[in-house]
Amino acid sequence: MLGIVPAEDTFNFVVLRIQESSGLVGGVYSLEARLPATDDKPARPDVKVRLLTLYRCAAGAELTATVWYSAWVSSANVELPGWRKAINP
Repeated sequence: MLGIVPAEDTFNFVVLRIQESSGLVGGVYSLEARLPATDDKPARPDVKVRLLTLYRCAAGAELTATVWYSAWVSSANVELPGWRKAINP
């Protein structure tokens, strides 16, 4: 297991992650000067740009995994409607 646990409140979990991400906008703009020109092909990107990129990719993967896992766990409590049982007993 990668440490992903279901969110108690998936909606609020997502809202908090969006707020966290939007709080990084200033930092993203401050790194703009460190980006290579569009015609440059650097062997390695700037360390701070790379770290932010990896950090945000990991955050996106965690968000996706948590939302998916939360839905899977909560689906155990879903009760199918009565008409469904009559169609497929």
